[in-house]
Amino acid sequence: MRALKRIAIALLVAALAQAPFIYRRQQLARLRAEIDRLAAERHPATETTFKDYRGVIHVHSWLGGHSSGTFEQIVRAARANALDFIIMTEHPARYVSTAEATLKGFQDGVLFINGNEVKTADGDRLLVFPSDASADDAEKMKTAEFIARARSKGVTTVVAYPDESHAWQETEFDGMEVYNLYTDARRWRMSLLVFDALWSWQSYPDLIFTRLNSRPTEVLKRWDEAQRRRATFAIAGNDAHANIGIGLFYSSGKPLFEIKFDPYEVSFRLVRNHVLIERAERFDQTSLLSAIARGHCYIAFDLFSDPTGFLFSAESDGKRWIMGDALALDERPVLLRAQTPLPARILLLKDGAVIKEMRHTNLLEHQANEAGAYRVEVYLEDIPLIAEKPWIISNHIRLTHAR
Repeated sequence: MRALKRIAIALLVAALAQAPFIYRRQQLARLRAEIDRLAAERHPATETTFKDYRGVIHVHSWLGGHSSGTFEQIVRAARANALDFIIMTEHPARYVSTAEATLKGFQDGVLFINGNEVKTADGDRLLVFPSDASADDAEKMKTAEFIARARSKGVTTVVAYPDESHAWQETEFDGMEVYNLYTDARRWRMSLLVFDALWSWQSYPDLIFTRLNSRPTEVLKRWDEAQRRRATFAIAGNDAHANIGIGLFYSSGKPLFEIKFDPYEVSFRLVRNHVLIERAERFDQTSLLSAIARGHCYIAFDLFSDPTGFLFSAESDGKRWIMGDALALDERPVLLRAQTPLPARILLLKDGAVIKEMRHTNLLEHQANEAGAYRVEVYLEDIPLIAEKPWIISNHIRLTHAR
């Protein structure tokens, strides 16, 4: 009898331990219903000048280790997500130039740009694209030296994991990875993620990541501070490796049973970079990298809702500028305008501080007469589970004093 009682108690404890994950599954079911409802309510404003191209940055394949993902899997996932572009960031390898060997050019209608994730002698990690074999020497060079050499070649440099290194703060980098999916995932215990996935992965493989993502407050603060020195654009990094999961494997490495929590098709769905390019301009590597470098782009958690139609712009004297641009103030104030395809909570920030907030609206307008770096954050406040998680983070519009 004692043995049966102990078994019953153990089973009861095990059942109670799973209660939070069962409740979590119910939460995700409600969230899916809310997201589907939002999709039917989208009313994006008509934008005639720019076209919104969506894609992901910071993607790894089997090249350089850290992943077993194949090119075929990446291309297939890109098409399944209707992506326009992917920027590859392979780790350097000893015997091959991974940037030259990775995907590049148009593949099945998706534009691929070859790049690397490198580590400098200062310990900084950088995303560089387009890249070549010279990136293999990064570990031998100081951060400032490497960035200067990259800039001389017309290569874009983005600070990755900016909260984990410091030498980059003394350099003139081009952009900053203000959100990284892998960084968010590392904050959670794997055991919790596994149980969450066991209950919810089959039905909601993407929504289980809502437990992970959060506003990158400290990194955004560093990015806003960096604007005081020079204009730098922001991107989100998917850091896609397709290497997180559980399973049983034969000695050959072939899986007998496997659940992969982060297949490319899922990680490409969570967070994306949206790039605005003039409709009259051809979409290719040159136009894409030029628009990113100018900050004509924004970060969006497409998992929550399609943000296409969002625009942060400035108007003065009949002219218009968009995020990433800079303009001089004169006697006439500048009208800042943020438009969203769904009613939301819209925050306008100046030099990192919130100066205006609008709720349950598709439009925020503000007459700006002070110099500074202005940007926008958007939240879907009507959905409690994600109300405090950003949906959209724009790049800055910089207002300067007229000379």
